[in-house]
Amino acid sequence: MQQSSINPRIAALSPYKPGKPVDEVARELGINDIVKLASNENPRGPGEKVQQRLLKRRQNSRVTPMAAVYTKIAVGRENWR
Repeated sequence: MQQSSINPRIAALSPYKPGKPVDEVARELGINDIVKLASNENPRGPGEKVQQRLLKRRQNSRVTPMAAVYTKIAVGRENWR
């Protein structure tokens, strides 16, 4: 018997179940002004604690955001040579 090369934690994951289509939700709930968001979207924006944390991180940062991006690109190029 051949042993699976799939990580057991990955194999134990449940398959993705997509949400209901907007028209189905509208029919079920009797509403028409629906805005569909992705699972990682929030109509209210980041919370106060998140905003404070981001501001603190930015104030303590020694590298500009674009410099960090360029560094990642350069490191990526080195790894592919």
